[in-house]
Amino acid sequence: ENLENEAAVREILLETEKLQIEDDWPDANAKRADLVAFKAAMHRSIGQDAMAGQLYEGLLASDPENVDLIRQVANTRNTQEDYRGAYDLYMRALAIAEGNLDYSREDRFFRALDAARAAQEGELYPECIEAGGKALADAQTNPQRSSAARLVARSHYELEQYDEVIAAIEPVVLDGGYDPTSIDGWQIY
Repeated sequence: ENLENEAAVREILLETEKLQIEDDWPDANAKRADLVAFKAAMHRSIGQDAMAGQLYEGLLASDPENVDLIRQVANTRNTQEDYRGAYDLYMRALAIAEGNLDYSREDRFFRALDAARAAQEGELYPECIEAGGKALADAQTNPQRSSAARLVARSHYELEQYDEVIAAIEPVVLDGGYDPTSIDGWQIY
C-alpha cells in the first residue's frame, strides 16, 4: 500500500510540474507560494524533506526582496512547525520592510509580532524578546503594545529573568497601562 501511495504522490508531482503561474495573474506570488507549499507537502509525505526545502529556497531566490512572498513562505514554515525557519524569514521580511519607506510602522509591527510568536512557539526565547522589542517599538495602539509586551514578558519568565518580567509587564497591567484588564498580563505579573 505504501508503494501505491508513493506512486500516486509521484504522479501528482509530475502533474504539478506542468502548472505555470504567470507574472500578470492577480496574487501571482501568493499562488506560487501555495503551489510550492502543496508540492513541498507532497515531497514530505514520501520522506523527501530536503526536496521540500529546496522548493522553498528556489521560490525565495526568484524574488529575494519580496516581503509578501517571504511572509507567505514563513507562514507555511510556521504551519509546519519549523519555528526557527519561520522566525528567520519573518525577521528577513522585517529587515527589508525597515529599509523601505513603502512599509508603514504597522506593517513592521506585524512582521515583528509574527517573528516573536514563531520564536515563542519554538521556545526560542531570546529571539522572541528581540522580535517582541522590535514590535513594541513600532506598536501604535495599546492592544498592539500589550501583545508585544506580553510576548516579551513571557519569554523573560521562561528564561527565569524575573526582574525583566516585571519591567516588561508592568506597563501593560498597572493603572493607566496598555491593557490593565488583560487576564494573561495579570497571570504573568
